[in-house]
Amino acid sequence: MRKIFLYYIAALLLLAATPSLVFAQTDVTIGAGANNTNTANGATSDAGPVYISGSTSTFIYSKHHYVYTASELATAGVPAGVLITKIAWNKGNTAGYSSSSAAIFDIYLKNSSATGVPTPVPQSFATITTGATQVYASTSQTFPAATGWVEFNFSTPFLYTGGALEVTTNWDISAGGTTASGATGQFSWLMDGGTNVLSHAAATQSPNFTFLRTSRAQIKFTYMPASPCTVPPTAGSAVSSKINTCTGETFNLSLTGSSTGTGQTYQWQSSLTGNAPWTDISGGDVFSLNTSQTATTYYRCAVTCSGQTAYSDSVEVTTPA
Repeated sequence: MRKIFLYYIAALLLLAATPSLVFAQTDVTIGAGANNTNTANGATSDAGPVYISGSTSTFIYSKHHYVYTASELATAGVPAGVLITKIAWNKGNTAGYSSSSAAIFDIYLKNSSATGVPTPVPQSFATITTGATQVYASTSQTFPAATGWVEFNFSTPFLYTGGALEVTTNWDISAGGTTASGATGQFSWLMDGGTNVLSHAAATQSPNFTFLRTSRAQIKFTYMPASPCTVPPTAGSAVSSKINTCTGETFNLSLTGSSTGTGQTYQWQSSLTGNAPWTDISGGDVFSLNTSQTATTYYRCAVTCSGQTAYSDSVEVTTPA
């Protein structure tokens, strides 16, 4: 009995000394991604989250609406009362997108009791997003020319309260002209059939979802426990997915050993020397940041709770001169 008690005490001390174990982020994937089908204007191939069928495509607008039911989320292992920090979709080929013109991409989330997307079409975009939270907004969205998960980090985590979760996306590249000229090819998304999705993919804008699709893109939710942040916060250490990168290569910055909780905010900063001055990174007000660089740079994160700020240990990411 004494030995068991000592093991119990040791376990509690380990958890208390290792905040990253308590507040670790969890990834949950929904969908097997059984089909890798190129984007096309069809019920089984336009699965979202964006429609890009090649550089000469005139389909410069698209929006998609998904419903993940309460039972579906519970089966996948997403508990009620957690903070969703990012979403990712799995791109199945090396087609990319980059343009000097505005490329709008928005993501909305909403807690609901829905058991499926509303039918029949058309359905109003404004009505469907009423009560939703815009968790991601970009006017310069790009997509890497590589296969794999494309992540979208939220500036403010979204509280999933239980029940169904509605996800809505909006893609608009009309500022670049009448074609998707920034695309290097026809996109494919890993997807699965049998689940209804609302869509509008066309050369002209519409206030409505105009199509009912029967394939849904594979998705990954990242979440962490929801509880009030602690004062003062613990910033922990900055970590990078890559320590050595080429110019323009994307890598991810995140924190380990940090405190967390509702009301806590983040601001990533950079320095060429690892010392002052530290400069706020535009769009860096997220827990996990995808970025790139042209020269060796140090990164740290300012973590704030109730007006008190702590700074993480920095990480150096090198790029050959």
